[in-house]
Amino acid sequence: GDSITRLGEPFIEERLLGLRFRVSGSSFFQVNTGAAEGLYALLRSLCQVGPDTVVLDVCCGTGTIGLCMASVAKRVIGIEMNTKAVQDARSNALLNSIPNAEFIASTAEAATRRVLSRLSAAERESLVAVVDPPRAGLHNDVIKALRGCLPLKRILFVSCHAPAFVRNAVGFCRPPSRAFEGEPFTPTRAFAVDLFPDTEHCELVVLLERQGSAQSKPDETTECQASAQSEPTDAPGGEPPAPELMPGVDGQQPVTEEGESSAEVGRVSAEGDAEPVEGLPDS
Repeated sequence: GDSITRLGEPFIEERLLGLRFRVSGSSFFQVNTGAAEGLYALLRSLCQVGPDTVVLDVCCGTGTIGLCMASVAKRVIGIEMNTKAVQDARSNALLNSIPNAEFIASTAEAATRRVLSRLSAAERESLVAVVDPPRAGLHNDVIKALRGCLPLKRILFVSCHAPAFVRNAVGFCRPPSRAFEGEPFTPTRAFAVDLFPDTEHCELVVLLERQGSAQSKPDETTECQASAQSEPTDAPGGEPPAPELMPGVDGQQPVTEEGESSAEVGRVSAEGDAEPVEGLPDS
C-alpha cells in the first residue's frame, strides 16, 4: 500500500555524477553511490552517446541512467512500471534542469513497441537502448520489439542476476524466426561491476551489437512501425539452437573459428576503473 510520512520529507536526496536525485521509499536506487557512478560512466562510454543520439532507457527507475546521459544526447525516453519512481524521474529532470528527458509510466512490454513506432526515421537511426530489468529479466515482448527495430544496432544490458541475462540473451542472439525478427545481436563486451563489496554478487554489463551493422537494409526505417501493427508468432517446428553466450555463465562462451573468445570481458571497481578478468562471476 501507500507509505505514510510521519516526520520529514517522503523522499531522500542523493547526488550522483554531479546531479541531484530524489528517491521515494518505493523507488529503486543503487545504494553504493561510488560504484554506481562507475557503472553509469561505463554505460555512457559504451553507448557512444552524441548530439544526435536517442537513448531508450527501459526499466529506468528514478531515471538515473538516462539523466546521466541527457546532457550529451539529443533525447532520453525512460519506461518504468513503478509510478512513484516515474514521478521521481520527472522531478529529477526538473531538479537538474534537463528538458530533453521524458518518462512513461507503463510496463516495458506494453510501452516499448509503441515508443519505437513513434520515433522518426532519423531518431531510429541514432537510437541506443539501455535495459536494466529486475532479477527476473526482460519480458519476451520487449526483446521482440527491440530486435524487430532493425535500425537499432546497440543495446546495453545491465543485469543483477546473470542467469536471467542468459535467458534473455537467447532471444536477442538466436537466429531469426517469425517471432524473433531481424538479424540477431552478438555480445561483444562484458564487465562485472562490483556494486556489492565483500559479497558474491556483482552487476553484469553486456554490450550487444547487431551483426552486419555496417550494412543496413533500405526499408529498415519502417520496420519499427510495421512491427507495431502485429505481434509475430513462432513458426511451427523446431528452431535452430541458440548461439553460445557469455563466459563464466553456465559455462558458455562465444568463440571464433580460431577458438578464441569474441567478447571483451572486464571488471569495474567502485572507483570506476576497468580491469580485465578471466570470466564473469554468477550472481
